[in-house]
This record gives sequence, structure tokens and C-alpha cells, in this order.
Amino acid sequence: MKSLERKNEDLRDEIVIRNETIEQLQSNIKQMQVEHQKQIQEVKQSYEAEHRKQSEYIDKILRYFPYVEKLMPMIKYLSEKMGFTDDLIRKLCTFKEVSVTGKLYSSEHNQSFSANGAICSLKQDREGHFDLNIDGVSRHSWFRRKKDEFMEALGLPTSRRQNRGLKL
Repeated sequence: MKSLERKNEDLRDEIVIRNETIEQLQSNIKQMQVEHQKQIQEVKQSYEAEHRKQSEYIDKILRYFPYVEKLMPMIKYLSEKMGFTDDLIRKLCTFKEVSVTGKLYSSEHNQSFSANGAICSLKQDREGHFDLNIDGVSRHSWFRRKKDEFMEALGLPTSRRQNRGLKL
């Protein structure tokens, strides 16, 4: 009987120790949660401050250079579709004429065309959109002309539509 009472008492002591350990762990978890919330709040405030700063910067750019927003689709086209380098795009964005030698890719014709000393520039149309001019004409016209020259060199009919009349 005494042995059982001793074991019972040992078990009660062990329960007390475990309960204290659990309380300590719960306290630690709460403290970690509070610290975590503080860190989240600091990161959120930092992000919001940086976001405000960037928004103010962008607003200022758009206020003093309103054409920048309209240039972005053309910059994307020049970079992704035509493979122009950043340096060449930067020069074109100063609205100066730039001489280009090499191959120019047309996604419309899925073909590259030789451009030996072609003069490229960005021009704004009546709607305010920018387009690439090559040798004084729109890129579409220039590529069509190059495609026709290529087809003629092969002895094939060009893409120019001819009036075929009515077929009966």
C-alpha cells in the first residue's frame, strides 16, 4: 500500500511538473506570437511607405513626361518582338533617328529582313500612340515592301492584291 501511495505521489509531482512545463510553453508561444505580429506590422509599414514613395515617383514621371505611358507598349514590342537592345531602345526613346544595320524581325511575316543602314525612329500618330518608322514609313509598310521584294526575287507573286474581277 505504501509503495502505491509513493508511486501516486510521484505521479502527482510529475503531473505538476508537466503542467508547469505546458504553461511555460504556452507563455513562450504567446510571446513568440506577439513578436511575430510586431515583425509583420513593421514589414507592412515599411512596404506601405516604399509603395507611397514609388507611387509619388511614378506620378511625378507621368506629370513631367506624359508620353512615357504611351511609349511602354512600343518599348515592349521593340524588346520582345523585334529583339532590339536596351541601348537602341533608349536612343529611339529620345525621338531621334537611329541607323540600324543587320536583320529586323517581323512577327507579322514571321521572317527577318535585311536592314543595311535603315533609319529608325519613333513617331506619334493622331491618337497619341507611338509606332516605329523605318526609312520614313511605318514598320508595317516597310516590312510589306521587304516581303514583296523577297517574293519578287524568288519569282513568286507578291502580296499586293490585284483586281481579279468577278469570277463566274
